[in-house]
Amino acid sequence: YWPVFTIKRKLDRLHKKGSQSERQLRRYITSVKPIDSVPVKCIEVDSPSHLYLCSRSFIPTHNSRAGAIDLILRSKPDSLYMVVAPTYKMLDRATYRTFVEVATQVGIWPGNTGYWSQERRALCKNGAEYLFCSADTPDSLRGPNASGIWGDEMQDAKEDAYTILLGRLREHGQRGWMSMTFTPGPPDHWTSTEFIRSTNPDVAFFRASLRENVFLEPTFYFGLLRSYAASPMRIRRELEGECVYLE
Repeated sequence: YWPVFTIKRKLDRLHKKGSQSERQLRRYITSVKPIDSVPVKCIEVDSPSHLYLCSRSFIPTHNSRAGAIDLILRSKPDSLYMVVAPTYKMLDRATYRTFVEVATQVGIWPGNTGYWSQERRALCKNGAEYLFCSADTPDSLRGPNASGIWGDEMQDAKEDAYTILLGRLREHGQRGWMSMTFTPGPPDHWTSTEFIRSTNPDVAFFRASLRENVFLEPTFYFGLLRSYAASPMRIRRELEGECVYLE
């Protein structure tokens, strides 16, 4: 019923807007089934917002979304949580924008929160407070005590930032948690030492091939496979999520 045409003969053929017309603008849950937990892999596309359309239903999403959802689900009232990206540019273009998008969709985003010296802070409707920070200068992360931290795209952050963030997990005198989303780097990268090859029982690492993403068409994976054909090691890192050196 939307007037998407300008030619009168086409406009005349549109259905009239009825009492059930708004149903076309919504998605509905048709079933809820328990499934086994499996590893997943975050991806992004080369655009300013890193946004892409997922599956045959064309659902807008990008790689930071899983981290934002995990953070919101774990949040508790009267607690502070830190959201960290390697640079302010990445924070603005992807991580912060993704968090706002998810928080708005679940109804906890308070609206415009303003700027404070390149630092964003939001008190959301779930009673939790979120501090948005850049890790480009690790020492700037000192100060706040947080109940939880989500670091996005941390393969591009310095190890010093990670070390300092660990020291922030002590709000209310309790040990907090940390979640990191990243693309595996070389074996000597700090993310490999701290997560992939860690023997710490308190650390869990989840890796998955791009092929295991059920929301992507197989052609997407094989298209990238052809693009990386000249670099087998890049295929292992970017598509299979392995921690390897590039040629």
